[in-house]
Amino acid sequence: TRLKSQGNNAYGLSYALSSLRANPFRAFSLALTLSLGISLFASTMVWGDTGVYVSINEHLEGNAFQIQIKPQFGSTTTLEQAETYMLQDPLVESIYRINSTVGILAGFDIGTLNVNANISDSQVYDITGGLYSQGIKDFRTVFVDNDFLTLIKRDFRTEGIFQLQEGDVIVSRYFITLVEHVFDLFLDINDTINVDLLMGNDPGSPAILGNLGRTTINNLRIVGIFDPLSTDSIIERALPSTLRENWIQSNLRYPVLGLRDSILVLHDTVPENSMPEDGFFHPSTLIRVSASAIAAAGPENIVSNLFTLVFRTQERYNITWDGSDKIWAMQIAVNTYIASLSLSILALPV
Repeated sequence: TRLKSQGNNAYGLSYALSSLRANPFRAFSLALTLSLGISLFASTMVWGDTGVYVSINEHLEGNAFQIQIKPQFGSTTTLEQAETYMLQDPLVESIYRINSTVGILAGFDIGTLNVNANISDSQVYDITGGLYSQGIKDFRTVFVDNDFLTLIKRDFRTEGIFQLQEGDVIVSRYFITLVEHVFDLFLDINDTINVDLLMGNDPGSPAILGNLGRTTINNLRIVGIFDPLSTDSIIERALPSTLRENWIQSNLRYPVLGLRDSILVLHDTVPENSMPEDGFFHPSTLIRVSASAIAAAGPENIVSNLFTLVFRTQERYNITWDGSDKIWAMQIAVNTYIASLSLSILALPV
């Protein structure tokens, strides 16, 4: 048979009470240490949740967009459907469609000199040719609104004003450099430019300007100048440059017709329905994710949650996408913070 001790069940409580009476200061210090340990642990948990959100938000502050989607076959209908589908997901904060076309510098006024390029409708435009030798400066024209400009400003080094009113234009620093190459004149803030927008479909081969939906916009005042901070932002990927021999007499190839060789004008500069279905540049959509929704869905699941959303959209609407590296970068930033939080918990007093 097993023997059992017949101890006093009240002994523990009796001993604790007598210990409190005999050593009140020691009892108080033990209670204080215990309460501090509990409060430090609780505070660390609260700081941890806040810190996860802050680490996600800091990443988003340095990157206007995380994902880009494009229709696989250039159809704006499927792109619109994909946009609507993704915008319904709480992980998505905002979506912006980028429309752009070719612009040609038709003239400019720099205060002391007014220049008209005098390019006739019969002039042949070859997007792959040595146009600068013919005195033709082409570039990409991007249609934007001020909400979009506010968001993307973090991706640029800017001068002047980075907002647009009717009759305003913002130009890239590289665009100004290339204009100087062609005309040997330097544009600056408050100068005005005249622009021919090619609003027709891309013929796929050289064609006369008169057949390319040429639309002239005069007296656009330069209010701001921008220069991208990174060569790898999502917006630059959405507006890629093309390497081209600009001069007939030289085989040097220059990056042109991308974000860095562009001007930004208000989207209502031309009628909304005037954008061609098969223009020189296909539209793309940029997606910004929600910091609060990502944190609420589990910071350890950023990659799986966003990849699931994109893969579902891709399967339904036959889109292509870019931005996996941006999603992984956000996950790594959060994982690094969570790892540092674990170390801080281990360092708490025991």
